[in-house]
Amino acid sequence: MAESDYAVNYAQNLDEAKESLGVIARQSKKIALLIDQILELSRLESGKNLMLKRINLSSILQNSATDYGKLASAKGIKFSCEIAPNVEIRGDELMISRLVDNFLSNALKFTTSKIDLNLSVSKMYALLSVKDDGVGISQKDSELIWNKFYQADSSRNKNLNTGSGLGLAIAANIAKIHGAKLGVKSDTGAGSEFWAEFELVNLKEVKI
Repeated sequence: MAESDYAVNYAQNLDEAKESLGVIARQSKKIALLIDQILELSRLESGKNLMLKRINLSSILQNSATDYGKLASAKGIKFSCEIAPNVEIRGDELMISRLVDNFLSNALKFTTSKIDLNLSVSKMYALLSVKDDGVGISQKDSELIWNKFYQADSSRNKNLNTGSGLGLAIAANIAKIHGAKLGVKSDTGAGSEFWAEFELVNLKEVKI
């Protein structure tokens, strides 16, 4: 609104007006994204009539690895992945893709030179992890980053963070809906590893 007022009252030529329009467009996109995230978080928190079905977590991660591998390569970042085959869990494919996207987009934003995507299995659980070699997160921030609108004050965020502080809150709600454990291993200067642990599928579908 302030930029609109400036353009109407003070822009002297087309170039100045275009500059103001560019600012308005960028800020409008940020507001639209924020609204979408708030609505998504509200839907997740309500969690009504959601059907969790048998889905292939390995396939979801392979697709994400293809997309983010290209993005990482374009930025000169090494992207490696090790994905156990045919891992199945009960879940919603779009939600799980959203959680994975959150982990990978954060890693791409904050890493220094590499990203590692891994999926391993034990007898009863599947463990998904995304690791970067960025500046890391302090112990204090590690406990708070899952809260709505929280953004770390550390150097990790100082010049890079243009987000809303809702991404990890959305991831936390997705994990809760899926009965998954969620966490981060990190410290200042030591990179970060975000992880989610899912129970392996059985033959039943579950409605929550």
